[in-house]
Amino acid sequence: MSNPIQGGLGYGFNSSGFGFTLNTTPPFEFDSNPPHPFLVTNLGLVGEDYMFSVVSGTVDNLVPQLGAAADETRYLDSVPQPTEAWDFSAVTDYSYIYLKIGADTSGASDVYPVNDGTNVLYPRVISSDTELTATNAAGYLLLATAYKDPVTDAITVWQYIRSSQWSDRIRVVGNTAKYFFAAV
Repeated sequence: MSNPIQGGLGYGFNSSGFGFTLNTTPPFEFDSNPPHPFLVTNLGLVGEDYMFSVVSGTVDNLVPQLGAAADETRYLDSVPQPTEAWDFSAVTDYSYIYLKIGADTSGASDVYPVNDGTNVLYPRVISSDTELTATNAAGYLLLATAYKDPVTDAITVWQYIRSSQWSDRIRVVGNTAKYFFAAV
């Protein structure tokens, strides 16, 4: 005898001589907090430093690097995933994680964003112990803020950006450049 009831999406079916049961428990583990672009993850104490990592995302179709120095082995999508030390303020105990996008202003016209990964102006994710504001040379998008409790050393992270970004830079002579960001 064939089973007139078939399993389907989101449920399973079991039958026996005593009846049948529907199983609605997913056969997979559900992650209520799946990773997203630019997710900042606290890795805790690694060696002598408190470290973090960032899930890969893009800005203007470029994958940023992690850290202040130009290093083509530290793209966010590198394997193994790069990690960086938090830069916590000795006064406020806060660290600010920024997407920093540089502009090359050395030529006849500005180049934004810089797309050469060997150039320090290439997009990167950095940790700063102070809040940063835009200059003619760089725009900053605050991805996350972290607080390190001075007593327990517990680190709390507040995530602000959850998607890849498009960016635009507008500079009028005599004024500081303005930077605009939009979620992709």
